[in-house]
Amino acid sequence: VRQMAAAVPSQPSARKQDAGCIARAVACSQTCLSFNKHSSSPFVGLCMPATKGPVLDNTAMSEMADIRNTHLGPYPLAALKAASKAKGVTVNSVLLSCAAGAMRAYAASRPGGSGDLPLQVAIPFNFKVPDVDNPERMRANNDFSTLLVSVPQEGVDASGAVDPQAWGLAVAAGAALASDSLSLLPMPVVAWMLRNAAKAISFVFSNVYGAAFGDSFVSVGTGVTKKVRAYAYGCPSSCVRVFVLVNSHGPDVHVGLSVDASVVEDRDALARLLNERILEVCGTSGPLREAQCCSPLLPK
Repeated sequence: VRQMAAAVPSQPSARKQDAGCIARAVACSQTCLSFNKHSSSPFVGLCMPATKGPVLDNTAMSEMADIRNTHLGPYPLAALKAASKAKGVTVNSVLLSCAAGAMRAYAASRPGGSGDLPLQVAIPFNFKVPDVDNPERMRANNDFSTLLVSVPQEGVDASGAVDPQAWGLAVAAGAALASDSLSLLPMPVVAWMLRNAAKAISFVFSNVYGAAFGDSFVSVGTGVTKKVRAYAYGCPSSCVRVFVLVNSHGPDVHVGLSVDASVVEDRDALARLLNERILEVCGTSGPLREAQCCSPLLPK
């Protein structure tokens, strides 16, 4: 009898089936809400642009000649992973919280500024899984979308991190559907919508997985091998003035801070504020705060 009972395939309980249905319904709802939000973002930017301030100015376009870059790090990836795991979130979620906190602190420190700054962040989301053994998966293409994540003061939870579900797969799918539908419009209309959507963006936050770079360089001429560290910078465009690019490379995490110096007048102060918050998450204090901060690379 026991053998016959064991041979009968077990049926999922009604409770598990209900949980699965609820999860799918929630994901579908998130996708629909995300589609509506991203489809309407050009009109939101046109009618309710972000308030001009120490890190924002959507009245004019950013100029390449005004872009300044600052390298922060390296930070220990293991410490960031441990901190994010303790909070129950991702490393990107913790670093985004650090960036948002630094932006608000910088705004509060400027004359006439306020730390009560609602922030909407643009986050590129890549649907392609990179694979160093598959060149096709490493080739750049348009298989991504840009998510708009609102981070108001109350948007950071009790753990001190932005909820990673704010840019989960269901939300990204809605953003991708919105981008695909808007791309069917005539190019002048698309350009107009992109310009206005950017007016509601406070800064861009992105990350690059740098394992494919390797950690050593071999000279073809001499055969000498040298250890290398790879990091990168983003480029603020349209009327966006700040771009935070996180680059993980081996055991290290590097942060590239790119700002429009015509708006962000004291980029060193913003870099120090961001550096302090990341080091605090890593559990590091003391002289290392100053040693790691602010190694500017100015455009030629």
